[in-house]
Amino acid sequence: MKKLLALFMALCLCAVTQLAAFAAGSNTTQLVDTQVPEIISVNSEEGTASTREMTYNQAWIDAGKYVSGSFAVKNPHTFLGTKTNGTLKIESNNPNARVNVVVHDGINTIYNNTIGPGNGEVYFSSQSNSSEYVVTYFVYNTNKTDGIRVNCWLY
Repeated sequence: MKKLLALFMALCLCAVTQLAAFAAGSNTTQLVDTQVPEIISVNSEEGTASTREMTYNQAWIDAGKYVSGSFAVKNPHTFLGTKTNGTLKIESNNPNARVNVVVHDGINTIYNNTIGPGNGEVYFSSQSNSSEYVVTYFVYNTNKTDGIRVNCWLY
């Protein structure tokens, strides 16, 4: 009876080991879709990327408006010496839309340039320990039919 129980437990152990090996070898990408802040975790054959907190904010500009404004994005990395990465993106169905975007931490200008939808994602980084970054925008070119969205992610 003891030999039968030992054989049964050995078979169970083999089955559990195979399941664990299968789960460890799979490629997974997990994006947790919640309100700000977001947590991103990416696993692949190359290894696990570091998990970083992400914050986001945006502004919508109606079609035909040549306006300026600003919005704040919470800095997810406020410890001294911690690097904060950022991504800016202008979205519009108008390929000629242009927006001057300035990102600052209250003291220092981190990014200042005119960008449009054709620029895709624009990246910047800073080691500021400010609690938030402010994105100030001014619309240079728009049209009467297409609005513009200014997006900013910090991670």
